[in-house]
Amino acid sequence: SVISYYGLSFVTPLYFSFQNGNEYVVTLLSALAEIPGMVATSYLVDRIGRKKTKAVMFSAGGAATLVLSFNSLPFGVLTLAAIVGRGSVLGAFNDLYVYTPEVYPTTSRAFGLGLCSAVARIAGIIVSYISFANESASEAASAVLVYSIAAFAGAVLSMMLPYETKGRKLEDNDTDNSAGTLEAGDERD
Repeated sequence: SVISYYGLSFVTPLYFSFQNGNEYVVTLLSALAEIPGMVATSYLVDRIGRKKTKAVMFSAGGAATLVLSFNSLPFGVLTLAAIVGRGSVLGAFNDLYVYTPEVYPTTSRAFGLGLCSAVARIAGIIVSYISFANESASEAASAVLVYSIAAFAGAVLSMMLPYETKGRKLEDNDTDNSAGTLEAGDERD
């Protein structure tokens, strides 16, 4: 998710400057699109669960980002795709911060979240090299395609996560982790 989110944040102004549009307006709109992305995620995590919310948001972000890779489309379509892509990917990214602490027991929660955060920062560093290595619109479009593929991969990987944490109580220690294999709505004997 970090690859897609930071990638869109970095490459959108550059990409739209190649399109001879107003990259500042698009960047502002893309940044404002984060608000509906957060609202949608906040609504969905308690309705459909954390895993499905991540999958939905990554899929929407991947589809919108894929549209951005077709740089010959009208400026308005590309702007809308940038807005939907950035808002959706941020929503998926925020869902990770809900899901991750719920998966780990209290004794290792900070380590688990910190490890995930560290890996995310490394991905953010890699993204800067992908985003700023572009000298033309077609190169920027190929970078955007990488971010789309990353978002779709995030959707698939989200559905492969071992637990759904919606409605599950937080575990206090590692020995309670066996309860983590229950899906929301399952009962224990």
